[in-house]
Amino acid sequence: MKNIFKKCMAFVVAGTMTLAFVGTTAFAGDVTQKSITVNGTGIVKVKPDICDISFTVQTNNKASDVSQQENIKITENVMTALKNMGIDSENIITSGYTVYPEYYYNEETHTSTITGYNTTNRFTVTTKQIDKAGEIVQTAINAGATRSSGVSFYVEDTNKYYGEALKSAILNASNSGKYIAEALGVNITSVLSVEEMQSSNSYENYKENSIASDMAMSESAEGGAASPNITYDDIEISANVIVVYGY
Repeated sequence: MKNIFKKCMAFVVAGTMTLAFVGTTAFAGDVTQKSITVNGTGIVKVKPDICDISFTVQTNNKASDVSQQENIKITENVMTALKNMGIDSENIITSGYTVYPEYYYNEETHTSTITGYNTTNRFTVTTKQIDKAGEIVQTAINAGATRSSGVSFYVEDTNKYYGEALKSAILNASNSGKYIAEALGVNITSVLSVEEMQSSNSYENYKENSIASDMAMSESAEGGAASPNITYDDIEISANVIVVYGY
């Protein structure tokens, strides 16, 4: 029994020595790769091909049902006018509908009395007739819309342009890597990794368009002004990457 025990102990010790040797060999073969990390950004400018126009129809009456009926009638008139311009009904989407009471507060009696009901219907028109945005706004106002909250332009399908921006981002990262390598006096030998960063594919200039639209509402209310000239900028589609080069 003692001989068997000694043999087992010898096997365990030998195994432990073997594991330790393998571990040492692994660390000895581990070489740290020298690298250069750069960021690359690519931007493609594209003309917008679609826009959203927001409208509001607001009515007020002492009776809630009358306020709503008046709102429905005016909204139908607006939508009919828009459809006559070639806008499909499925591109006119309700974004909000509210009915709420308005109160008069008596400071002497400290009581509130309902004086009427306000009905508000908000909807958004999506159209590819972007050059007729001003005409669409004016048509809706003439048909009874209370106001337009603004116009936003964008590109319907950014994916086909995003690929171009991504290629540009990779190229810019490559140029940056070359310049850094030249300054260090080294040569890039490989690409160790490429990471695509999350970024907004496009952005719109909401502020200018909203101001132009609100001005149109004021002019229309003062006496039927001509359709406003609503302009738009190019959309910038961007891509960002992080590239690690080895040298």
